[in-house]
Amino acid sequence: MASSVAHVLIVTPVILLLDQHREMKKEGNLVDELVTENSAGIGGSRFERSTKELSDNKSSKRFFNVYLAAVAFVLNWIWEVAQISAYETAEKSIVESLIFCTLASVVDVLAILAIYGVTAFLFRRHDWKFYLITALFGALIAVLFEKIALTFGWWSYREQMMTVPLLGTGLLPFMQLVLLTPVAIWIAGKMAQNTEK
Repeated sequence: MASSVAHVLIVTPVILLLDQHREMKKEGNLVDELVTENSAGIGGSRFERSTKELSDNKSSKRFFNVYLAAVAFVLNWIWEVAQISAYETAEKSIVESLIFCTLASVVDVLAILAIYGVTAFLFRRHDWKFYLITALFGALIAVLFEKIALTFGWWSYREQMMTVPLLGTGLLPFMQLVLLTPVAIWIAGKMAQNTEK
């Protein structure tokens, strides 16, 4: 079980970085071609236009990643704080509980970034299938997180926490990544589009 989580948290970001490197290399080859054309006296304004498009594309990807991390953090932190009463936290002070919610939100952000990277690698178009797949990956990771946390005693549920039948995980944390992953990606995409204008 722990090796699955390690795989998701370590191997997936490495795959994403390799994919990003491959994309940057493709863009670099395009720039090299345009530089060659420009130095031969061919292409002039096309070179300037293409390099601007490439830098705008890289810039919008950076903005998107920053927006996704920020939106995912805010949404998950609010959710974590709202659901804290469904967990056994009797021995923790309010400050300790808020710190725990903040750390959990950071882990959720990393999970959402990994989910987005994997799904964007598999599906180039951001249609309903894309968002459905992000929700399914969110469900898978939520179940893994909860099973590991319950097994190691990191937290436990109070009586008011409803559980997902057959899975035995809490409904609130399960729904958290199922709902917030596609919502955060969608909001970040809209924010990045507005930045480009």
